Amino acid sequence: MSQYDWPIGVGSQDDRDGILKAVQQIEDEVKKLETEAGIPRSRIVLGGFSQGGSIALIAAYRKRKDGDSDEPYAGCIALSGWLTLVKDLEADGMSGTALQSTPLFWGHGQYDDKVLFEQQAFGINKLTELGMDKIEATQYPMGHESCNREMLNMATFLHSVLFQDEGDGDKTTEAEK
Repeated sequence: MSQYDWPIGVGSQDDRDGILKAVQQIEDEVKKLETEAGIPRSRIVLGGFSQGGSIALIAAYRKRKDGDSDEPYAGCIALSGWLTLVKDLEADGMSGTALQSTPLFWGHGQYDDKVLFEQQAFGINKLTELGMDKIEATQYPMGHESCNREMLNMATFLHSVLFQDEGDGDKTTEAEK
């Protein structure tokens, strides 16, 4: 049995097998949404809190297996999460399409004693180095938790990525007047 680091700071040991298994579970569910419900990846946002945020990050931006869709997700949300499997990602494990097309909302508590606050800056710097530029990073005066302001900011992000093509609905073009 392996021993993992606590709290989770930059350089903490990863449970690679467990992470990859969780990513596969997400991929399986996304494939069901695509085939059974007709919902494309471009209308799906992956997200989670703490470990869930970490799994969402790796699932959204890691290169998929040969034959799997490279279509980007509508967005990714990491709340008090961390960028995991960094060595894999540095070895050309990121999807260029996802990095360029999948916006990220990353919220984190400044006083987080479980997933240390340093993880947000480290993850954002690493993703930026790899070519990502659609990152909304927010910090809050709290620990390993959430707050109303974070939820409002996340809701605004969700609205922007899911309804960006729909406009505000009140506008009419010159041709329609």
